[in-house]
Amino acid sequence: MALTQLPVIDVEGPKTVWITEACRLEPHANTTWVYAGGALFAILRPGDDYQAKLVAAQLVRMGAITAPQAAQAFGYHPNSIRHWVQQLQCNGTLHERDFKRGPVGPSKMTPELFRFIQAQPRGRANRSVAEAITQQFDVHLSAETVR
Repeated sequence: MALTQLPVIDVEGPKTVWITEACRLEPHANTTWVYAGGALFAILRPGDDYQAKLVAAQLVRMGAITAPQAAQAFGYHPNSIRHWVQQLQCNGTLHERDFKRGPVGPSKMTPELFRFIQAQPRGRANRSVAEAITQQFDVHLSAETVR
């Protein structure tokens, strides 16, 4: 029943991606419609990674497609899909924090800054350490960052 390759065919204009005979993705205007078992399953909007990951995991969890098929169709790694399926089984949802990016840009920590922080007395207030770092290294940190 599963197709080994994802054929792209025209259905009433837009390109349809068949994941299996019973599951497909159809682009419509600025959205992608996901069909499973012949019924509309979800509508994905551009940039909504959380929803796309949730839909991919739900399709695998309900047995409509496999993790490798979901990975190929949605553009994620199969191990990520399996992890999200496990989260769904344990928690009933995905943890959105797993999809938020961390700090942007290179680390501000230099060897000189590290030595300076290590040389500070244990009892010195975080605020004064942060201010000293700003003055000496032109690196702006909040007092909460310095611990």
